[in-house]
Amino acid sequence: MKKELSSLDIHVLVRELSEALTGGYIDKAYQPSYDEVVLTITGGDKPRRRLLIHIGRFLCITERFKEMPQQPSPYAMLLRKHVSNARIVNVQQHGFDRIVVFHLFVRGETYRLICELFRNGTVILVRGDEIVKPLTSKSWGSRDVKAGKTFLQPPSRANPYEMDFEAFTEVM
Repeated sequence: MKKELSSLDIHVLVRELSEALTGGYIDKAYQPSYDEVVLTITGGDKPRRRLLIHIGRFLCITERFKEMPQQPSPYAMLLRKHVSNARIVNVQQHGFDRIVVFHLFVRGETYRLICELFRNGTVILVRGDEIVKPLTSKSWGSRDVKAGKTFLQPPSRANPYEMDFEAFTEVM
């Protein structure tokens, strides 16, 4: 059984998520455990869906019901405050990286919910270019993922969909 998604898995998954979620609205956010975030999504001519984000590993739409905590976590409350009733405008993969970006629109503002699905990844809420709050703050040599900082994407890897055959064979 797979424990995490590859870049190619995410490439295919993003197309499916885009079809299933675009046009829907975020209803509520939950954090059943330290490394999981669950969003309930309504509307978009589809029944209610649950998006499970397992940080650093995978994300999926699930029908499995997991008991949610009685008291929402501070991060779930922050997501509810900023993106409740946000319309999902687009779902995309950043380059060919293991990063899924949800483009959201609510109350005249645009947000991005960025799910980093690599080891030591996190979930980051971004308004414009400013980080509202990451689930966990991180610092790398090339960027800081902290509230109030400008969001910078991690350096991209080679994208086979944007290469010519010669460049592809060179990478292989």
